[in-house]
Amino acid sequence: MSSIPVIDFRKYGLHIEKADSIPRQDLKELGDQMCEALQNIGFFERSIGNVKKFFSQPLEEKEKCAKPDEGYDGWIGLEKEKLNLERPVGDYKETYNITQICEVWPTNIPEFETVLMDFLRKCIELALRVFDFISVGLNLEDKNFFRNCHKLIGQRGNVTALN
Repeated sequence: MSSIPVIDFRKYGLHIEKADSIPRQDLKELGDQMCEALQNIGFFERSIGNVKKFFSQPLEEKEKCAKPDEGYDGWIGLEKEKLNLERPVGDYKETYNITQICEVWPTNIPEFETVLMDFLRKCIELALRVFDFISVGLNLEDKNFFRNCHKLIGQRGNVTALN
């Protein structure tokens, strides 16, 4: 596939207040498109302006938001995480983890918390809706199958994170 497919979520977007009001056929159409994209592409990516602001700051500013050893939320610097255990050093990346109970925020970017928490909530709601039409796209009888499997998403004790 030479390009990333565009899937029009308007029929099941976040502007629709009652998710149950969407006809099953519309879910089927979205489910088929999403399953096709997941099979051929496998990922979706977005960038956020506030994240760019945060990561473009000097190291001293980012360190003020460092993830505590006992916590999950906050900034994690270069080579602090090691996702590939076969590499001798940590990953050459930095990240900023947030959960719905995040308490570590930069004070010099006032809109950072509001924007990212809103984005996280919308991602969770969109993920739940994506689960619905993937269920239908897979011809499962219960359109809520995957939604029910992930009903703790975003709840305390379930580390759903945006990073």
